[in-house]
Amino acid sequence: MNRYYPHTIIAQEGWLFIIGGLVLSVLFTCLCGWWSLPFWAFTLFCVNFFRDPARNIPEAPDAILSPADGRVVVVERAIDPYRQTSALKISIFMNIFNVHSQRSPISGSVTEVQYTAGKFVNASLDKSSNENERNAVLMTTRTGRELTVVQVAGLVARRILCYTNKGDSILRGERYGFIRFGSRIDVYLPLDATANVAIGDKIRASETILAYLPLEKSDVPDDENNGISTNKSLAESRLKADVQAQHAESTPTAASTTTQFELTQVSEEEARLKAETEKLKAENEQARQAVAQAKAQADAEIAQLKAQAEQARLEVERAKAAAEAEMAKLKAEQDAAAAKAKAEQEAKAQAEKLKAEQEAAAAKAKAEQEAKAQAEKLKAEQEAAAAKAKAEQEAKVLAEAKAKEEAIAKARADAEAKLKADAAAKAKAATEAKAKVKAEQEAKAKAEAEALAEIAARPPIVRREVFAAVPEPWQTIEPREVIIRTEIKDKK
Repeated sequence: MNRYYPHTIIAQEGWLFIIGGLVLSVLFTCLCGWWSLPFWAFTLFCVNFFRDPARNIPEAPDAILSPADGRVVVVERAIDPYRQTSALKISIFMNIFNVHSQRSPISGSVTEVQYTAGKFVNASLDKSSNENERNAVLMTTRTGRELTVVQVAGLVARRILCYTNKGDSILRGERYGFIRFGSRIDVYLPLDATANVAIGDKIRASETILAYLPLEKSDVPDDENNGISTNKSLAESRLKADVQAQHAESTPTAASTTTQFELTQVSEEEARLKAETEKLKAENEQARQAVAQAKAQADAEIAQLKAQAEQARLEVERAKAAAEAEMAKLKAEQDAAAAKAKAEQEAKAQAEKLKAEQEAAAAKAKAEQEAKAQAEKLKAEQEAAAAKAKAEQEAKVLAEAKAKEEAIAKARADAEAKLKADAAAKAKAATEAKAKVKAEQEAKAKAEAEALAEIAARPPIVRREVFAAVPEPWQTIEPREVIIRTEIKDKK
């Protein structure tokens, strides 16, 4: 990435957002028509936000340039938290409409880069310098002067980009970082720097001179009670730089020669500048004496204040001791009350526990009684069901026995009817046989008549038919299975 001027019109950090917004805008224009206006607005906002125009850089050697566009919100004496020294703090707030590229305010080297995670409160507030996410770049000029430039994230800006590292050389106006969507820049300068801006000023990166810093460190002590301005030392430094520049310009080269008149003018100018320098030194000496007097007076006042502070400290210690005793007494009372409350709470908890156990035992006994009653009821129902089943079984057996007896009786009736038919057939056969053997029957009839006469004189004869076996209803009774027994009863 080209970090030097001239830059492209749009910063490289914004191409992804611009191309994405443009694609979405065209797509939604084809699909939704006027509903794509928010996407076009976002695309135009990104083009404006990520613009990165070239700037004209001042040539003053002691000028500290503004590292960013924005509005000055702080110009004060403060402590540089990264070097732990007193410093002149100048803070620049960048809203979403400012250019957000950060450019180096000096030419020199990077001695340290420190990143600190943090919150995202409004960057225009002073507390954002200590609470927000931030990235500090500690720089050193070519003449050895030190300053610190801090990138601070804002309420919307949550992406700090830094492209420089420890040990890198950096040029005035060189791009070294970028913060997306609103942020803040804090610049910590040595105390002998003179601010060239005031709170509320709108400034431009690399074009606005933020402050003037002498090329060499001033001998004026960094005392908080020192109210003397450093304009004189600054003027001396700038005058010395101008003399050196003019002397360098007036030195003869291989390509040109200098006339005696020009040399005379240069000598006169040097004498005049030397006289002005001596005058400034005298004024500076007077200022130092005034500072020494002010410092002595301040030391006396400080001693008096220390005595008053010591007396106040003793009174505070006595009050603190009395307060500690009172607190100890109060704590003891609170401990006793807490112990009493704890004992009451434990007794209450024990009573509640005992009550709960009794309720649980009663509930358990009730549940057991209900379970027993339920079991007895279930047993009675089972016995009733068993008795009913047994009665149904016995009724079924009786019905089956009755049906069987009826079947046997029917079989018996059928057998008797068959026997009668067989007897009739046998009688017919006997009659036919008698007709065939008529002659024999006649003889036999005579004999029978005689026998009958003889039988008539005898006791009556009882005829019984006895079955050898009782057949089943489905069995056929043959005539041969019938036994005819004749019994004779004596007549009485």
